[in-house]
Amino acid sequence: MLEGITVALQSYYDTAISAKNILESALVQIRENYIGATLAEKTKEVQTVYNDTLKESRETNFNACVEILDGIGAKVQEIVKVPVPADFTATLEALKQIKEPSKVEVETVVDAYRNNYYAYRAICDYLKIKTKPVTIDDIQEDLSDIRSNLHKCFFSDGIDGYHFLNWKDGSTTIIPYDAVITAFCDSRFEDASVSNLDS
Repeated sequence: MLEGITVALQSYYDTAISAKNILESALVQIRENYIGATLAEKTKEVQTVYNDTLKESRETNFNACVEILDGIGAKVQEIVKVPVPADFTATLEALKQIKEPSKVEVETVVDAYRNNYYAYRAICDYLKIKTKPVTIDDIQEDLSDIRSNLHKCFFSDGIDGYHFLNWKDGSTTIIPYDAVITAFCDSRFEDASVSNLDS
């Protein structure tokens, strides 16, 4: 779900590199052909074009990332609005009557409700399942962290900075988030666990 973010970071990077190469070439030509006030004027013109190109690419690509994150946020809201199945309360009450449910009994109940956020959370909490499911709060915090980091990438770090390059690569930033967020948005809550994000 987050692959568009690495595409946007790469697009901005490519635009910045290309614009820098064009700027450097233009400045060489200007220095060879102009002197005095005309040199200063022409230098200012190409610098303005360079800065405008970076600004437009930065804003376009950052906004593309924000749209992706907003879309995920909307999807998450849809998922948590799904009510628990009508028979869930009775099933959970029956499960509570069993002092030590067997592995098969637990798996059967989990299988029946694994695609419903609240039912799955309630079962995990009641049975104290070791793999802690990701909550909506976790996902919203992740989306906020991603947005904050992307803002740093586009507006603070510069394309040669460690932070930008790390996020553009994505292997230790985007990919772990993507696995958890995609699982959550696909209602595969057993795959959207905190341990998956921490790995």
